[in-house]
Amino acid sequence: MKNKKLYYKKINKATLLLLMLLLIILGTSFALWQSTVGQTNQNSLVIGCINIEIVDETAAINLPDATPISDEEGKKLVPYTFKVKNNCSNNMEYVINLETISEGEKILSNEYIKASLVKADTEVFLGKLTIENENLEKAIETSTSAYKLYKDKIESKESISYSLRLWIDSETSNLEDIMGAVFASKITITANYIPKRDTNEKILYNIIEKQASLDNTKSEFVRSSSGIDFGLAPSDINGKGVYTIASTKDYYYPVHYFRGEVTNNNVKFANFCWKIVRTTETGGVKLIYNGTPDENGGCTNTTGEITQIGKSSFNKNYDLADYVGYMYPETNENNSTIKTIIDTWYQSNMADYTRYLEDTVWCNDRSIYKTEDANIYYGAVGRNADSDKPSIVCPNANDKFTVSSDKGNGKLTYPVALLTTDEIVFAGIGLRYYSEISYLYTNQVWWSLSPNHIRSNGAAYAFIILLSGYQNLASVAATAGVRPSISLASGTMISSGNGTSSSPYEIL
Repeated sequence: MKNKKLYYKKINKATLLLLMLLLIILGTSFALWQSTVGQTNQNSLVIGCINIEIVDETAAINLPDATPISDEEGKKLVPYTFKVKNNCSNNMEYVINLETISEGEKILSNEYIKASLVKADTEVFLGKLTIENENLEKAIETSTSAYKLYKDKIESKESISYSLRLWIDSETSNLEDIMGAVFASKITITANYIPKRDTNEKILYNIIEKQASLDNTKSEFVRSSSGIDFGLAPSDINGKGVYTIASTKDYYYPVHYFRGEVTNNNVKFANFCWKIVRTTETGGVKLIYNGTPDENGGCTNTTGEITQIGKSSFNKNYDLADYVGYMYPETNENNSTIKTIIDTWYQSNMADYTRYLEDTVWCNDRSIYKTEDANIYYGAVGRNADSDKPSIVCPNANDKFTVSSDKGNGKLTYPVALLTTDEIVFAGIGLRYYSEISYLYTNQVWWSLSPNHIRSNGAAYAFIILLSGYQNLASVAATAGVRPSISLASGTMISSGNGTSSSPYEIL
C-alpha cells in the first residue's frame, strides 16, 4: 500500500501546501496570547485524488488577551477550520497530528497547551499534549514532537470538516514559565489508501459479519438497552450468537466475536478441529484448538482432554514476576514452558500451513493495574474482575507478541499462542459467574495468556479456566491444559460447510 504523507506549507514550487500554521508568540505581560498569525484565504491541496482544503472562515485562531483559561472558555474560542475530502475510488485512513516546531531562547512547554478538535459537531480530542498521545511517527522530520489528535477513515467521495482550538490550560500556575515564551506548531495529515474489501460470500470474515449485532444495544438475545453485561453469564437475554465490539464498529474491519451457546463456529483446518473465537482488526479470524475430526469428518468434540494438545505448567518456576511472561524477562529473551510446548507442537503439525495464517497480536498484558496489600495486579484484573469491561487493546508494545516487528515485539517464532482472559470473557466464561453453556467450556482446566498478579512473597499467578466454566487464578507452576490459538489470514475462503459440528467450515 502506498503511503502518502501530506505536509502543508506556504505555496512554493518545491513544496506542498500548508494545511495550517499556528505561530503563537507569547508576550511578556499578562496579555499571554499577544500575537497570532494565520491565513486569510483558502488553500487546497490535491495529490492524486486526495484533496485537503483550508476553509479559512476566521483568518486565525483568536485567543484572548488574558491569563490561562478554563476548558469551558477555550471551547468558546473562534476555531480554525479545515476540511478533508476524498475524491478517490478507494477509502482512506488518515492521522491528524499537531507537531511542534518552536524555536527561540525560551520555548513554551507543550504541557501547558490544551487542544480541542471537533469533527463536524463531535469533539474527538480534548486534552493536553502529553506522552499518552505522543505520536512517534512524525510527518515533519524537524519537528520537536508530534501529538496524535485523531485517527479516522474517510469513505470514497466523502468530505469531513474539522475545527481546532488551542489555549493555555487554566491549571497553569507558574506564569514565569510562560511569559515571554514561544510556541509554534503545525497540523499535519498522513494518509494511506485502504484497498476495497472483497465482498465474496465465501470469505469467512464476511460470513461472520453478516450474523453480527452490536454488543452495546438491545438485540434478539440481548434484553438490556445498554447491551451485554459482561459481569453476567451468557444467556438468551444476555448474549448468544455473534456480536460486534461497539468501539470497533467504524473500523475498516470491525471486530466480531462469538458468545455463549453457539453451534455454528466450527472450523476444520490443517487436519484439526477449531472453534472461531473472534475476528481481528485486519480481517483475520482467530481460532482456538478443539481436537481432531471424528470418523465422519465432523468436529463434534465438546469436552474432555481431546480439546487440548496436552497439559503443562505456564512456567516451571513461579517465584519471580518474570514468570507471568509468555517470554521473559521484560526483554522477552527466554521462552516460557508453555510457549515451548506450543512451538514444538506447531513445528510438528502446523508449519506447512503458516502461509494461510496472519501475524496478529497475542497480548500477554503485563501492565500494572494496582498494588494492594503488597500484591501487584495486572491489567486483565482491572478490566474483567473489577470493571467487567473486556478489551482487545494491548496497552504495552512489549507485551504484543508477534512474529514480525511491524505490529508488535517480533519475538514469536510462529504465529500461535493462547487466548487472553478478555477474549474468553467476550466468549462467555467470566470471573463473576459459572457458565457451562459457552462454546469454550470443555469440563477441563486450561490456561489463558493473561497474567493475574504477583503476591507479596514474589509468587506469580496467571488466569486459568476451571472445570466449572469459571475463570480464576493459579500459580504459573500449576499443571493445566494447553489450547493453542491461531488466526486465519484476511480473505480466507471456505470450500464447504456451514460451521456446525457435523458440517464444519472447511478451509483446506
